[in-house]
Amino acid sequence: MLMPCSNYSNQPHRFKTMKKSLTLRPATLEDAEGIAELIRKSITVLCDLDHQHEPNQLADWLSDINTARIAECIDENCIQVLALLGKKRVGFAAMNWQGEIQFFYVAPKQIGQGIGSALLAELELAAREHGLNPIMLATTHSARGFFRLRGFIPTRPDYAEWLEKPLQHH
Repeated sequence: MLMPCSNYSNQPHRFKTMKKSLTLRPATLEDAEGIAELIRKSITVLCDLDHQHEPNQLADWLSDINTARIAECIDENCIQVLALLGKKRVGFAAMNWQGEIQFFYVAPKQIGQGIGSALLAELELAAREHGLNPIMLATTHSARGFFRLRGFIPTRPDYAEWLEKPLQHH
């Protein structure tokens, strides 16, 4: 059963970006296949610092991204947000109830349009609403700069890609 954040459970948020409006809403099981496709494209194109287009490494990474895994995430009551431009899926983020961001992907053609920032803002809002602090993630080399610019800091010397962000409660 999906348990979306209270602020956007019934009414999707809309933002004006470029020529179309960006809509953020919880994902549904019907979105799972499209989300898995979005994530595979994002990994293939945007995470080249991590897999360096090495076929075996890329195949290993992509093998875990499938419709069943995304449907499981949606079914697990995790906090998740789907970003749409019109009807096109352009971003997806999910965070568990411990505040760990487990998925955070934007479509390659939409990088730099504020979609990642909008997704992160929704996760932060949800975390505050549910008393989760800090929020954290195991990031990639490719995405580390994005998260560091938004206040995430390394907190585990044994794991260079583990970042956390303490949240201010308003």
